[in-house]
Amino acid sequence: MISIIPLVGISGYSFHIFSAALQEKLSASISQTLSMINLNMVSEIEKYQYLCGSICISEEIKKGLLKKDMTDMEKNQAILEIQSMIRNKIIYPAQAKNITVYDTDGNIFYDLGYDGFYQEDVDRILSQLEKQDQDVWAYAHTYRDRNILVLGRRIYEQYSKSRVIGYTLISIEEKIFSKTVLEPVGLSDSSNIMYMNLDGTVLSSWNRSIALGEKTDDELLKKIQERLPKKTDSFSIHENGEEQLVTYIFNKNLNQLFVYTMPYHYINSEVYAMLKQILVVVMFLVLLCIVIVAMVYQGIMSPIKRMLE
Repeated sequence: MISIIPLVGISGYSFHIFSAALQEKLSASISQTLSMINLNMVSEIEKYQYLCGSICISEEIKKGLLKKDMTDMEKNQAILEIQSMIRNKIIYPAQAKNITVYDTDGNIFYDLGYDGFYQEDVDRILSQLEKQDQDVWAYAHTYRDRNILVLGRRIYEQYSKSRVIGYTLISIEEKIFSKTVLEPVGLSDSSNIMYMNLDGTVLSSWNRSIALGEKTDDELLKKIQERLPKKTDSFSIHENGEEQLVTYIFNKNLNQLFVYTMPYHYINSEVYAMLKQILVVVMFLVLLCIVIVAMVYQGIMSPIKRMLE
């Protein structure tokens, strides 16, 4: 029996070491997965950045935005020139649903598409563009009940980067990210991948129960922000009543995050299965020892009893 005690101790310690090693290896594997997702996402996003850039440097659009007092005939002519430019000079990605150009007063100068979004979303995105001189990514919901991501960029005067003359908003089908980029990863039950801004606004999520356009969990965001600008890292949080392993990757060029969450009960499920097998072996050895001790006991005690008689 005494020999079983070290065996139980070694088994418990082995379980702890194996669990920690599995978590470390899994974190490294998830980090590699996120790196691949990041590359795929960047290649997809570059199509819309190119489209947005082509609109923003268009002479036809700049000329139209600068000329505030155009007659209806002049405006129609300008729109025809813009449409011709887009048709002949720009590669138009399939998932780009709308191209909208606004002047600095928030009025629509040009609109190409078939499904708009609500004015409060437009005001929110234009307000962000007024405050920052980099691309803005935002979530919006359209009149036709579509989830879209909006890429916004400032339009500058031809020879002056200090003067903003308008804004371009490109509407992109959100499912291009959730279905094409995130879904093929093949997540485990209760796991999730989110694509979000640095302020925690979720732009796309594999788990459709996550509210798009809303801020993520405060604890999750705080722990990520504490680690930035570190490109990738892993940590634990408590969410929905259970402990989760979180791995993120930070894309500095986009100023955005890809975040992978996985519950520890999934990570430890194989470890617990192994522990059950260890316990079965331990119980078998205990019973075997009891049988052997009983047999030895009888073999030793029988001669002693006869001698005493």
